[in-house]
Amino acid sequence: MDTRANPSPIRPLIAYVLLTYAISWGLLLTFLASKGFRFEDISLSDGFVMFLCMLVGPSVSGLLLTWRLEGRAGLSRMAERARRWRVQPAWLAVALGTNPIVFLVILLTLTVLVSSAFAPGFQPIGLVIGLMAGCIEELGWTGFATPRLLSRWSPVRAGLVLGLIWATWHGLADFAGNSDDLGARWLPYFLVYWVVTLTAYRVLMTFVYTHTRSLLVAMLMHASYTGWQFTLSPGTTGQQSLVWQALLAIAFVSIAVLMVAHERVARTTLRAADLATEPW
Repeated sequence: MDTRANPSPIRPLIAYVLLTYAISWGLLLTFLASKGFRFEDISLSDGFVMFLCMLVGPSVSGLLLTWRLEGRAGLSRMAERARRWRVQPAWLAVALGTNPIVFLVILLTLTVLVSSAFAPGFQPIGLVIGLMAGCIEELGWTGFATPRLLSRWSPVRAGLVLGLIWATWHGLADFAGNSDDLGARWLPYFLVYWVVTLTAYRVLMTFVYTHTRSLLVAMLMHASYTGWQFTLSPGTTGQQSLVWQALLAIAFVSIAVLMVAHERVARTTLRAADLATEPW
C-alpha cells in the first residue's frame, strides 16, 4: 500500500512554506548580493529578474512535494485540475471580474471627486506579467497548499493562513524594489497594499476554489489580480498612492466579509431545507 497517497496535511504544508521561502528568497538574496545590495540601483530589467526568482519558489516546491508525497498520480490529479474549465459561470465571473471592476470603480471615483492624478493607467504588458504569475505561482499555492489546508480548516481559515503566507512572501522583493523610494512609508504601504489586500483576496480565491475545484480558475483569478494591478495602476506617488491602496484593501476585506456571510446564510438555508424534507 502506498502511504504517500494520504499524508498528514500539516507537515507537508510546513515543508512547502519553508521550501518556497528558501528557494525564492535564496535566489533573491543571491541576485541582490550580486548588486551589492544597492537597492537604489535596481533597474526595470533587474525587477523582472527578481520577479522570475519569485516564481520559482512556489511552483517548484508545489510540484516537487506533490511528486514526493503522491507520485505521478498526484501530478496527474494536479494536471486534471489545471484543465478543469467547465465551472459555474458565476464563479468564473467572480474570478475574472472582481479585481478589475473594483479597481476601476475606486480609481474613476477618485479621479472625479479628488484629482485627475488617480486616472487609471494602461500598460497592457501587465496582463502578460499577470498570466505568468498566476499560471506559475498557483501550481504551488492552489495546486499544493490550498487542498491540504481545506482538508483541515474552513475556507475562511484556510484563506487567511495562506493569504498571510502569500503576502509576506512578497516582502523581500518589494522591500528591495520600493524601500529606497518610500523610505519610512514602506512598512504602512506594505501592510495595507500587500498584507491586508492579498490576504482578503486569497480568502476570495479559496471560496472560488471550494466551489469549482479548478486550478485553472485559480490561476486566472491570480492573473486577473496581478495583471490588472500592473495594467491599471495610476501614476500617483506618496500619500496619493496610499489613498487608493487603502480603499482597495477596504474593498476586498468588505467583499470577503460579504462572501463569508453569504456562505453561512446558504449553509443555514440548506440545513433548514434538509430538515423540512426529513420524514417525521
